[in-house]
Amino acid sequence: MSDDNIEWVDGVPFKKPEEEEGARQNNPEGKDLRLETARWIKENPQLADLFLHFAREMAARSQSFGIGLVAERVRWQVVYDKGKDEYKVNNNYRAYIARWIIAKEPSLEKCIRFRTVRY
Repeated sequence: MSDDNIEWVDGVPFKKPEEEEGARQNNPEGKDLRLETARWIKENPQLADLFLHFAREMAARSQSFGIGLVAERVRWQVVYDKGKDEYKVNNNYRAYIARWIIAKEPSLEKCIRFRTVRY
């Protein structure tokens, strides 16, 4: 990954997409959600890899999608496999997980719909 648009946060890459839709910010506390997401990715590599895996599957179908769809599929898969809800991720991390995905695999950017977030 040698893209100028990639920013590393606590050892985890994030890429700002070329296009984003406008969105209401959902972070009234002003937390550093990139840092929190980076820590979540490092603490939950198997779940993060599921996000990447399912994003690849959607892209293989040439289907545009939002990260919320992938997040709910990850949740479903974990519940299905484990028989209980062990899936824990703050919904505010989803946008940054999507940016981590395109930092890891830039070709997926054309399939994921993005909303504007604070950097």
